[in-house]
Amino acid sequence: MKILNLIILLSFASPSYAQNTSSTDNSAVDAPKATAASSKKKSPLLKAKDSPPTSKALPIRVTYGSTAWNKNSEQIDSAIMFVHDKRSDKMAKITLEETAPDSSIFQGQYSLSWTGDLAEPEIYIPPQNLRNDPKAEAKYHALMKDKKVTPQPLLIRQEGNVAEYDVFDTNDQLAKAQKAYEQEKDAKNKSDQSKLVKPQASDAALQVAQMTAQQIMMAKLAKDAANKEADRLRLQQIEQQKMDQERKSMAKLAAADQAKRRAQAAALGQQALAHYSKGEYAQAEAPFKQSTELDPDNRSYHFQYGVTLYRLDKLTEALVILETAKVDGQTELEKKYYMGLIHYKLKEFAQAKDMFGQVKGSKNPTLAPSAAFYEGLIYLSEENYKAAQASFEFVIDNSSDAVMDKKSEEYIEQIAALIAAKKMAAKKWILDASAGLNYDSNVLLLPNLSQSTPSNAGGVRASGSANVERRLFYKDTSDMSVKVATMYLYSFDSKFTSADPAGLTLTAPFSLKGTMGKRGYKFTATPGYDTIYMDYNSSGSRQELVNSMTGDFDLMLVMNERWFSSYNFNVRDDKSKMPSAVDQDMSAIKYTFKKMETLFVDESKKRALIGYVDFVDNIAVGSQQRYTKVDLGVIYSAPIERFKNMTWNTALTTYVMSYPNYLGNGNRKDTDLSLALGVSKVLSERWTWANNASYTNNASNEAAFGYDKYSLTTTMSFNWDDAPKD
Repeated sequence: MKILNLIILLSFASPSYAQNTSSTDNSAVDAPKATAASSKKKSPLLKAKDSPPTSKALPIRVTYGSTAWNKNSEQIDSAIMFVHDKRSDKMAKITLEETAPDSSIFQGQYSLSWTGDLAEPEIYIPPQNLRNDPKAEAKYHALMKDKKVTPQPLLIRQEGNVAEYDVFDTNDQLAKAQKAYEQEKDAKNKSDQSKLVKPQASDAALQVAQMTAQQIMMAKLAKDAANKEADRLRLQQIEQQKMDQERKSMAKLAAADQAKRRAQAAALGQQALAHYSKGEYAQAEAPFKQSTELDPDNRSYHFQYGVTLYRLDKLTEALVILETAKVDGQTELEKKYYMGLIHYKLKEFAQAKDMFGQVKGSKNPTLAPSAAFYEGLIYLSEENYKAAQASFEFVIDNSSDAVMDKKSEEYIEQIAALIAAKKMAAKKWILDASAGLNYDSNVLLLPNLSQSTPSNAGGVRASGSANVERRLFYKDTSDMSVKVATMYLYSFDSKFTSADPAGLTLTAPFSLKGTMGKRGYKFTATPGYDTIYMDYNSSGSRQELVNSMTGDFDLMLVMNERWFSSYNFNVRDDKSKMPSAVDQDMSAIKYTFKKMETLFVDESKKRALIGYVDFVDNIAVGSQQRYTKVDLGVIYSAPIERFKNMTWNTALTTYVMSYPNYLGNGNRKDTDLSLALGVSKVLSERWTWANNASYTNNASNEAAFGYDKYSLTTTMSFNWDDAPKD
């Protein structure tokens, strides 16, 4: 969720701030009567057994269900609460927003920056008379001091790196929530344990099983919907019988008595409508019911009566009444919208989708976007990602509700990730290839792998590379591939021929994916073999310079949604094929340890800051080829908003390389600093064009190895895979 604003906060001990990561509106609405703060009884706070220390550094997500706060079924409502820390006596006013236009579930995510830990949190719901008072926080704090208000029952648990604050009205609700949470946790543990068992079925069989399970689930929902529809038909029959009986009873009365009964029904109807207009649905139900019983032929109140039953969560009765309601054109649209909501809550998705589709097709500026939002949720549950995406795009194009637009954008991003994951799983063959041109102002000659000497001359060079991957399997918990990669560098000036390498690499990466504690992880082990060819003796043809057996081990941890940590260990056994003296033998065992941090600086993950450090120890056979190396680097990448599908990046890197026994003269030390700037443009699904400029300065205590240079490169890349097309 995007960080949109700072919530107003009042600190009673020292300055503090509460940052809301999900809300933009500070408007207030009525608290439910169940939360009236007059009780002297203390409301408990329960922590799940595995909940974290409640720290200022941990974001909190507050969730509360309230039909009273849900004032408008066509838009997302909002409300306020107070978060209070008993230990520090600090208080923050927070805003919660409805998760969907008529969900009655209110939620907000915040980052509290109080000094010290938030050790004893409390949640308070202020009464109506303090809502718009500019001194509300101070007055409410005084009420707390006098113990005239009571905190809400609160359950704290951890989901990922967020502390979940589930707020309730009664202690009984809290106890049931705690029990449900423990059952959910036990079920999850059993599920996680089952994932540790390696499935014996083929990848294709697993995909079929997943599809079958989805079909079985949807078939069960359809069957349940059919059963509920049958029940409603029986209720409609009974309702119709009641109306017929009342109609017959009415016909037996004298004309004056009939008129009196109709007048009484009309008065009750007006009384019910008065409660209805104020949102007092519990008070409206009885007079609506009495009115319809007294005058069965007057169905002008049936729509409001049906909505009243819906708001009281009497869904089946509401649907029966709404279906009998006689309404005009505009109200007919509202009727279909509410019937769609009822079907949705009953998980009767086919009927709900039909109703929402009709409302969406009306292009009504208020109801159509809300209906499209729910339509998108249904398509998403059916894994019909393209249809879901179209529904949420309709919301963005037609809604004037900024909050609903934002939530639709979030769903579209999730759908894009789901589609990408689905495509990724379907790929068996993947090809990446690139070709480019480069101008290098100071071509480095490579008499061996570790000691580059500047030519002090520039030239144009062509490059090419290709990588072919064959997926052996790709599952939620593991995947394995075989890869063949090749690269080639060609200098147009023959004097740089000895600086042009060609290489071939074979690898077989195997990955395990899952959770480690509270974090997701991916561990990849990659055995490999590679060989490099160069014209190292200027004979006019390239000979094998070195071949290597390699092992690469990489652990990537998802610290949170926007922070990834990576730990890498690489070992390679280089076998030199170039004739040389013993002390110049490049054959070596080389170890590399690397740590990399990736931070996405926006919610869309389009702006990334990457930092890394690594240490290399090259234990060569030849004493003069032994070296250690420390690399540091920082990279930033972001889109260029003005141009579609264009990204820029910049990198600042440095390394220090030490040869402890260079030419028997003691330690040689090279210090390299490089600055790069690049721009890339995605031309199509298959083609990408990239351009890069860099400047490098290498200082060395051996004068022959000191140099500076700049380089300009343009590259065209091609990607292909055999995943099914849309």
